[in-house]
Amino acid sequence: MTTPDWEVGSDFQVVDQALLVSGSVRPPWESNDQPVSYFESGRQALAAVSDHLKSQGRSRLLMPAFYCESMIEPFATDGWSIDFAAVSGDLRVQPVDAVEAPQETAILSLPYFGTPEAPEWLASLATWQNAGAVVISDETHRVLAPGLASADYRVASLRKMLPLPDGAYLSGAALAPSECEATSTAEVRLAAMKTKSDFMARRGPSEHRALFLRAEELTEAAVRPAPMSSASQDWIGRFDYGELARIRVSNARALVAAISASAYSPAQDGAEVRSHMVITGPDLIGLRAHLIAHRVFCPVHWPEPQHGPKPAGAWPTSYLSVPIDHRYSVDDLTHVGQLIRDHVPS
Repeated sequence: MTTPDWEVGSDFQVVDQALLVSGSVRPPWESNDQPVSYFESGRQALAAVSDHLKSQGRSRLLMPAFYCESMIEPFATDGWSIDFAAVSGDLRVQPVDAVEAPQETAILSLPYFGTPEAPEWLASLATWQNAGAVVISDETHRVLAPGLASADYRVASLRKMLPLPDGAYLSGAALAPSECEATSTAEVRLAAMKTKSDFMARRGPSEHRALFLRAEELTEAAVRPAPMSSASQDWIGRFDYGELARIRVSNARALVAAISASAYSPAQDGAEVRSHMVITGPDLIGLRAHLIAHRVFCPVHWPEPQHGPKPAGAWPTSYLSVPIDHRYSVDDLTHVGQLIRDHVPS
C-alpha cells in the first residue's frame, strides 16, 4: 500500500542511518593503486582532464553519440575537435574503424546506466590505445561496480547514484583542485536534502524544491574546479556500498518481473548494478505523464543538446529511466511495474 506522500524519483534526501557503517570503508572506485582526486562536480573533473590533456598536446575527442550535454561542455569550451561513435538501439557503442591522429585523441567511453561496454567497443578502444590514444571512462552510472581497468582516466559524478550534496572523482592523475576554495553549492544542496527528509517524514513544509533548484543553478555556474565538500568526504567513507548495490539489484529484478506481461521491456541486458532501469516501448511520452500523475518521476536521459557540436541523425527518444535506488523497496518497484502495466499506449 502506498501513502499519500509516497513518491519515486526526484532528488535524494539525507541517507538513512541504516545505510551507513560504524567504521570507515574504502569506496569501490579506490580499489586500485591509481591516484584519486575529488571535485565538486563531474563537469569540473572532466574540465581538469581536458586541461591536463590539452597541455600534453591532445585536441581531439571521440565520444558516443548519446550523452549529457554537461559532459561535452569542458572539451567544447577548451576548443577540442569532437567526433562521435554511433550508438545502437540497445545502447551499445559501436566500434570505430578509423581515428584521425590517435596520438592527439582522447576517447570518452560510457557504460550506459551501468551496463558493461560491448566487446566490440572494448576491442576498438584497445586498438586505438595501442595506436596512441588515451581513454577516459565516465563511470557516473557504475560507481558501485567500477570497471574498465584499462582506461587511462576514470571520472564520475557521485551524486547521481549516491545521496551526497556534491562530489566527483578523477582517477588516473593527481589533479586535485588544491588552489580553489569550496563553493556554497554543497551547503545549499545539503539544506535541501535535510528539508526534503523532514517533508517526507511529515515534519516540515515542502521548501526543498526551491533549494534544490538553487543548488542546481550554483552547480551550473561553478565552472572552475573546486574541492568536494567535507560533508561528502565524510559520507563516502561511511556508506554501506554492498547494501546500496544489493538494493538496486533487487529492485531492478522486481521491476523487470512486474512489467514482463506489458508492452514495455528493458532496453539493455547485462548490467550487474544499474543506475536506473531503462525501459523501451510505445508511447513513452504518455507513459511518463501517467507515472507523474501517480508520483513516479523519471529523469530525462538526456535532453537533446542545444549547444556545441552535435552528432548526425535523430536524437534518441525511445528510452525511459525508472529510479531503482536505495530509497525504495521491492514492493515499491512492483507497484511501479503495475502502474506501467496499467498504462494503455495511445
